[in-house]
Amino acid sequence: CGGQNLPPQACRLARPGRKRGSMNEGPSVPFGIWHSAYSYQSTGRVGTFTDERQILMHMLRTRLMVVSLEPDPSALQMQLMPSGRLVAATWIERTDPDGYYAGVTFQGVAQFILAEDGLSMSGAWAGHSRDMNTVKTGPWTLTYVEPWPGDLPQAVPEPAEKGASRTATPLSGKLRPMNG
Repeated sequence: CGGQNLPPQACRLARPGRKRGSMNEGPSVPFGIWHSAYSYQSTGRVGTFTDERQILMHMLRTRLMVVSLEPDPSALQMQLMPSGRLVAATWIERTDPDGYYAGVTFQGVAQFILAEDGLSMSGAWAGHSRDMNTVKTGPWTLTYVEPWPGDLPQAVPEPAEKGASRTATPLSGKLRPMNG
């Protein structure tokens, strides 16, 4: 499990206090590398676009967290709150400074249904438009890929000062920090 020499069950999100048939009954979520794909319609461009990236899902203290991995030019962070097979989330994404959205930060919520095997979840996101005039929605899926090859992070990268290195991070060098 992520280079930590722990048994496989230690690498999955615990579900303390589960009772058979209760709302919080559901599979556990493996920590490690996941594939994220969400679709959105752009107000300024014609068509539907899909954003795909590799992310790291891990436990940070008592929170299930997601951070995007290098070399992704934008930065995504999510906090997930599982309750059985239902997973609610809040997210924030700083877009690629050199891309169409030129470093704009978007934020919103998402809700997923966890597959019975715990290895994928699908649902929808909601977030504001670039001009802050509408709330947009679209589909979002997360699919487990493999365990994290090293120690799991003990901190989430903090936003850096404007002009600071976009890739500098106290973690493994593979996590994408939320910086400008």
